[in-house]
Amino acid sequence: MKPYKFVLVFFSLFFSVNYLSSNTFENWIDFAMFYDEFRDAQPNADRTKIFAVGRSVIDTTSMMNFACFEENGGIVWFGIYENIPYPSHARAISKSVSNDGFISLGNAFYSGRWIPLIVKFQDADSFFIIKDTLLNYASSEYFLTATDIIPYIGGSGYLLTGYADSAGSGTIIKPFIILIDQDFSIVWERYYNIPGYSQSYSNSMTMNDSIIALTGYCVNPLSFDKDVFVLLAGLDGTSIDARAWGYLDGNEIGECIVALIGYPDRFAVTGIWRDSLFVMLYGGEDTLWCRQYIFDSALSNCGKGIVIAPDYSLTVSGFTGDISNMMITGLVLLNVSNSNGQVLWSNYVVEPGLRAGFNIFFDGLDSSYIVPGLITQNPLGDTMHDAFLLKSDLHGFIHHEFSYIFSGMGDDEFNSVFSMGDSSFTYGYLIAGFVDTSGTDTDMYLSFLDTRGVPLWEGIIGEPGYSEKAKAFVHDPVLQKTMVSGTVEYGSNRDIFCYHFDADWNLIDTFYYHQDTSRFTLYDITHFEDSTKLKGFIMTGATRSTTKDSVEKIFAIKIDENFNVLWDTVYESIESRTAYCLVQDSSFGKLKGFIMTGATRSTTKDTIDRVFAMKISEDGSVVWEQTYFEGEAKAAMNCDAGVILIGYRQRGDKDLFAAVIDRDNGNIIWLTDPVLVGDQVGYDLTRAHDTIYVCGYSKNSIQSPTNFMNAVIMKFDRFSNYLGLVEFIEDGNQAAYSIDYVRDNSFVWSGFTDYDGQSNRDAIFEKAYSGYIYTVSVEENPDDPSKFQRPFALFSPSKIVFSESVELGFHVFSECPVEFRVFDATGREVKTFARSFLLPGYYGYIWRGEDNSGVKLPSGSYFFSLSSGNFRETGKLLLVK
Repeated sequence: MKPYKFVLVFFSLFFSVNYLSSNTFENWIDFAMFYDEFRDAQPNADRTKIFAVGRSVIDTTSMMNFACFEENGGIVWFGIYENIPYPSHARAISKSVSNDGFISLGNAFYSGRWIPLIVKFQDADSFFIIKDTLLNYASSEYFLTATDIIPYIGGSGYLLTGYADSAGSGTIIKPFIILIDQDFSIVWERYYNIPGYSQSYSNSMTMNDSIIALTGYCVNPLSFDKDVFVLLAGLDGTSIDARAWGYLDGNEIGECIVALIGYPDRFAVTGIWRDSLFVMLYGGEDTLWCRQYIFDSALSNCGKGIVIAPDYSLTVSGFTGDISNMMITGLVLLNVSNSNGQVLWSNYVVEPGLRAGFNIFFDGLDSSYIVPGLITQNPLGDTMHDAFLLKSDLHGFIHHEFSYIFSGMGDDEFNSVFSMGDSSFTYGYLIAGFVDTSGTDTDMYLSFLDTRGVPLWEGIIGEPGYSEKAKAFVHDPVLQKTMVSGTVEYGSNRDIFCYHFDADWNLIDTFYYHQDTSRFTLYDITHFEDSTKLKGFIMTGATRSTTKDSVEKIFAIKIDENFNVLWDTVYESIESRTAYCLVQDSSFGKLKGFIMTGATRSTTKDTIDRVFAMKISEDGSVVWEQTYFEGEAKAAMNCDAGVILIGYRQRGDKDLFAAVIDRDNGNIIWLTDPVLVGDQVGYDLTRAHDTIYVCGYSKNSIQSPTNFMNAVIMKFDRFSNYLGLVEFIEDGNQAAYSIDYVRDNSFVWSGFTDYDGQSNRDAIFEKAYSGYIYTVSVEENPDDPSKFQRPFALFSPSKIVFSESVELGFHVFSECPVEFRVFDATGREVKTFARSFLLPGYYGYIWRGEDNSGVKLPSGSYFFSLSSGNFRETGKLLLVK
């Protein structure tokens, strides 16, 4: 055989990259503490870093925290303020007016009261405090709680706001403004009265060339509800105007205020208004307009941060939930016109994780929004949760989604994908497959892409007359080495190859396996370390004799890290068998063998494939083998309970299944195979937060009732419950062969697309958000409702069997009245999720089999209905206890 050549092609002419959104990220920080949150964030001067501040609860003590992120969301450092022995927390952050760091404003509980705490820290790759000060304000009459800080005009110092409690009595509370210089010494301090109110709390502050503006809330002396206020003052702190608004039957709170550019007396305010998120434009002496927005009609909707968008519209961050009890149910991003409050776009995110956005700012470097806040798996926000920081694009999409396509002359495919990175963040993706660069010659393809989907390099390996196809690879993150394996075909021969690359992607070793009378097809490779500390690789697939018969047999080859063959075995059988996947059995840290899974077919009885699994020992001998139901097992993965198998089950059409088998004997522990419309086939799986995600294809489904295949991701929990799916709807055939979970709560998958169902296949690699939002192709526009015949899309399957809980979700394409309800078998409405006007976005609900009063319902059949106007979609729920 001729020696192979390895070619790196930088930014090849064959690929194309289609961006579905700008460079966005999401990163959450779990410091193994009870409670973490970020309240505010700011970028540094050159936009290469983002700094966030908030608090962390260690044991039972609240402490100010600080974090530094890279522009792409990777964590640089995290710090806890430990200079004082009493509780503290941060509320706001400001750039230093001397451009030598950042100023964090918070409060410390000292001598029985809260005192403003100012901490200056450096803009650097490590956490270092330059200066810290407990504010020595002159008025001993008041106990101050600080809430916001901004640079003063001209850069001479900083303005602070918050509320002052008269002698800590709680009966007289006033908003204040304090001007401090760069040394944190007070220049002047002002305290204000809101006419008609004795208790007023300032939450946020802004300033233009001539006016300082505050917003917050007052306690209504008649109803004891909260009323929103706006207070305007001159640059010397002299009061110009103060006004409050409220009703007798609800709370109104101003959370954030921003000055409109070019209008000296206009300010936009957001907050909560009688359980609705509100945006108000205040101009001089009264409101110019005020609008309310509802994302979850069952709970409160709150705006927490507001910023001027590049087109001079207003962008708001916030959350839904029970505000008084800090119950978090979803993250809100909203963009409205500054002339009348009309919704321009919105995004309501409830999966994965429950998030609250506490502030927002615009990042002009890559035209995006930065939102700090908290994320939790529990709706009760006062329970354990983590701090998070996210970057969205200009339309509120959080996750960076892209499509990378390699268009060769013939058929191309990507068969494997791997996310490169560590426990903090992902820095790139490795993909492998094959491409046809001439129309007659197939070559192995290997590429490394950065987090935005831009290829940093491509490698094409091949020779004329040889067909090389990469099928799988193994990456060692410790040694930074990668093993790529596949098959090479020439004439009547088909052999196995392995290429070994170092951390710089230099080819350092090669391995070929050839038998004169056998043709091999490799499907999987895995790394091992046995009880003697010997390291190496196991490869498996199918082999067929070129001289005897056409029956395929399973083979396995064990080699050490130096490519010496330790043993090779062909497993004889009267049936035709293929091993598609190989996993280790390494219970309790000791290697006990390998489990192969695939398909078997009788050569004497019928022509139907059956799911097959086999366990071999370290020396290759068979421990057990099992044949299951009709279908094929395409991939496997270890879990705590056993080994997860996925593939399809043949029952008239093809139903994607997930099963867990016992490592010791192969018996099925649990099996789930939801019966959906059309064919669904699984090719690969990954896990995230005890949830199983399977990729493959769906054909003739409810989402796309055509003869074409759509790439699909399906979701299962660790208790075998099916939770839902996403189809990637484009023109033509697509299939997802490989999937990997990314730490920014997204997925990368690879496969092929052929556009019209007839053209040559093009290899495709996509990154997509992991929730059940409507995932569009590169040709479709989610902001254009005319693209869709219906005002909504239902993402729950038409038939669901569950025992504990089930996720029901839909996407609204344009603002419309929506009813989403559950009925029992008699037609009686038992649960109402939504019955109101809903803004565009995804809405997901977890139903635990209870009625509107919270009473658990008995086992039986139930029906869910989603309707808007003349449009209606329904599905069946089978509750089994």
